Amino acid sequence: MPCRAVKFTLHCSILVKAAPGLGSVWELKCHQQLGISSTCNKTRNTRVKTFESHIDFIVFPRLKQSVVVVVVVVVVVVVVVVVVVIVVVVVVVVVVVVVAVVVVVIVVVVFVVVVVIVVVVVVVVVVVVVIALVVAAVVVEVVVVVVVVVVVVVVVVIVVVVVVVVVKVLLW
Repeated sequence: MPCRAVKFTLHCSILVKAAPGLGSVWELKCHQQLGISSTCNKTRNTRVKTFESHIDFIVFPRLKQSVVVVVVVVVVVVVVVVVVVIVVVVVVVVVVVVVAVVVVVIVVVVFVVVVVIVVVVVVVVVVVVVIALVVAAVVVEVVVVVVVVVVVVVVVVIVVVVVVVVVKVLLW
């Protein structure tokens, strides 16, 4: 009854050599054989195919340590750079926020002061105008009252225009 027989053989040897400045060099040589027969009965016609391959490894132990040191140094440098960048970004954000808060506070204080001054001026003008109207009505003729009313209206219009302009300039 026909069947296939597979034979796999792997022979390896390690050779240690001295290398100046690198320590020892490890050389690994492997020899692989793969045999395939078309029948399990060895007395009959048997065909065997053999495949061979060689694998060589050269290992530098000190070079490996140097690579580890380089990797550790690179990782430390990357971590330090990332931490420095984060600190710089945080400082910049804090400075921007503080400057923005200071600017907003200054604008609000200036706006409040201007509004208070405008309100005081308007109240004083209105009181003066009312007193002038009362005095004019009692003491002077009707023509003087009309002139005072016109002056009051002009003053009020001027004050309102000034207030509107100041508020628009501040809010702009």
